[in-house]
Amino acid sequence: MVAIAPQTIDKDLTDKITKLIFQFEHISADTFVFKQLYAETEKLMKVNASRAHLHQASLHFLIGDFEGAKYHLRVMNGIPPESYQDLYYNTSIVLSNCYFYSEAIEYFQRVNAASGLEPYQITGGGFNCLAFIKLNKLIKESLKLNLTFEDKDIALAEKASAILETAEIIDTDVAKYADVFGEVLREHELMIAGYHPTVLIGDDDNNWHPHTVFIIFKVKTDPETAAGLYRESVMRAIDKFGGFPEALHMSIEVA
Repeated sequence: MVAIAPQTIDKDLTDKITKLIFQFEHISADTFVFKQLYAETEKLMKVNASRAHLHQASLHFLIGDFEGAKYHLRVMNGIPPESYQDLYYNTSIVLSNCYFYSEAIEYFQRVNAASGLEPYQITGGGFNCLAFIKLNKLIKESLKLNLTFEDKDIALAEKASAILETAEIIDTDVAKYADVFGEVLREHELMIAGYHPTVLIGDDDNNWHPHTVFIIFKVKTDPETAAGLYRESVMRAIDKFGGFPEALHMSIEVA
């Protein structure tokens, strides 16, 4: 039998794990697909340990083992990478998938316009981490390098950034509130049913005052459960921070 080239194993794992993630539901560690994919990561470990640990982190996320995911990210970050920019980006994605926004944003802040990332990766990473101010700066810097972005992504990042900066809210502030919602969602093992949280803008264009950035965690559940999770998240945030700034609103809704 002809051996599969390491890069082919890596791509195959990326495609299969991504497909599972985009089903937007956690799976059991006892399933055949999980065991099969994990065995494939062990094969890749011999030739590209960094990528193998990245895939293992994503697989642990898929089964709801969030600390396991963080463990493999820590190991991955201890291995000299081919590209530090790819390392920062990938780490931020997995951490934000796990709702560890404050930790994710530390890595996304290190991404630069000359990272070699595709425009969809830059915008996807920024929205996934809820790092609107950083994303807006990255887009503007990347446009000077002749990268092309979707108009809607440029507008959304620009509007969200402007509202937050006017209200003196920085990306790490957004992350700390999102951490609370993420804590509740992790406890109930619910994944966002989308590529990233839904972001809406309330401003002069839709006669909304005060101007507000709305972040919606849409999950596969029933309305009663979603309402209960929202109440729990808000109560925890109030206990921890005393409330929310007017320019920022977060909610949990049914997908």
